[in-house]
Amino acid sequence: MAKVDELYQEAETLAKFSNIDPMDADPLSPTNLEYFRNNYSDFFPAALWDTQALSVPRGGGAVLREIIGPSTPAWLLHQKLVRDAWQNKFELDSCVRQITNIGQLSKQQKAVAEYAEILRKSVVPPAYSLPEPEVWPCQRAVMFLGVDSWRVRFCSSCGSRYAAAHPRQQFCGDNCFQKSRKEAKKAWWGEHGQNWRTSKQKSTKKISKTKKESA
Repeated sequence: MAKVDELYQEAETLAKFSNIDPMDADPLSPTNLEYFRNNYSDFFPAALWDTQALSVPRGGGAVLREIIGPSTPAWLLHQKLVRDAWQNKFELDSCVRQITNIGQLSKQQKAVAEYAEILRKSVVPPAYSLPEPEVWPCQRAVMFLGVDSWRVRFCSSCGSRYAAAHPRQQFCGDNCFQKSRKEAKKAWWGEHGQNWRTSKQKSTKKISKTKKESA
């Protein structure tokens, strides 16, 4: 059984997946697609990335075509499920949709691989059954956030999705926390700085006057 720390890290990885920007071309950026694939290659079944783009067939309906477009990669459709779940605090139905989607992709991937091996060996069994489903880190992350939905957050600074480590956490990381502190100090100084300087100058003059009188 996975420990809470491990489940939390998986939830954070799911957040990183939800923040992928298809237009980000920087290979070192956390929101770059290939960056995520290279760093979290075992988080999803490969079929999520390798499945051909899903197309809306003719007669599929204008509404459906408008929702997912004429041709959309499987990972992008799944990302939409995750983003919708994040918006709705991982309500039960959204958790089921995500887990089911990954389960279907995983079964298809494993079935194709096993059947390809059968064909390669030229040995066809009397009856072929689908393999047992695997449990993927992304599915555990969904369940974890479904149970601890208070962890589902949007960063108060940059707006990115993240999984909170504790109830009082408001930022996705230290960079955003430090940025927020600087902005808060700047705002305070803009509002109270002049009064503080005036008060400081008066206090300094008073101390100097007292010293002179004592001398």
